[in-house]
Amino acid sequence: MDMDNHRLAYSPDTLRSIRSHMTDFELRPRVINRLKELNIVRRRRGARAGIQERLKHTKASNFSFPYGFSSNINSLQGKFIHLEQTVGNMPNLCFIALQETKLQTVGNKCEGENVQHQVADEALQMQNFHMFRQDRGFTANGGGMMTYISKDWSTNTPKVCITLSTPDIELLAVRACPRFLPSDISNMTIVNVYTRPSANFTVSNAQML
Repeated sequence: MDMDNHRLAYSPDTLRSIRSHMTDFELRPRVINRLKELNIVRRRRGARAGIQERLKHTKASNFSFPYGFSSNINSLQGKFIHLEQTVGNMPNLCFIALQETKLQTVGNKCEGENVQHQVADEALQMQNFHMFRQDRGFTANGGGMMTYISKDWSTNTPKVCITLSTPDIELLAVRACPRFLPSDISNMTIVNVYTRPSANFTVSNAQML
């Protein structure tokens, strides 16, 4: 029988009867290939990691919920160029949250301590991002946080709403108004938190609340 010109039709009862007697539900490759030639079985199209590929081509301003990047960077001064390159490969980031930047503002001095990493804000700016910096307040070295907010994602200039810098917890919260949000939400707060391993977690939890 020429299958190109003739197609068999089965009633529902006949198909159920055939299924009840089947033990192997996988079709042989030659059968699948023949079905593809007859356009009965669709050919698979597309590529792996489809979601990641779509994210690359979707504008950050079109995300209802933020798509961000967070890292304990353990000293930003020697890694800023690498950070810029990493962000360049993630073009739709809404925010970047960094912990342990280990920076101090130029001119800042703490009695009895040698300030090691004095860096001006201008050296840490990234294109198309608002920058929010919080250096550790109780010592001249170590700690510190940095939050970057995408200008494409936030319609207004984000504002710092909460800061904490104690031996038990460091916190930097920035409030932004994205372009697209669920109807019952007017803004979003990006909270950047770091707790030292030696911290008193009972105290840090109480301070955060």
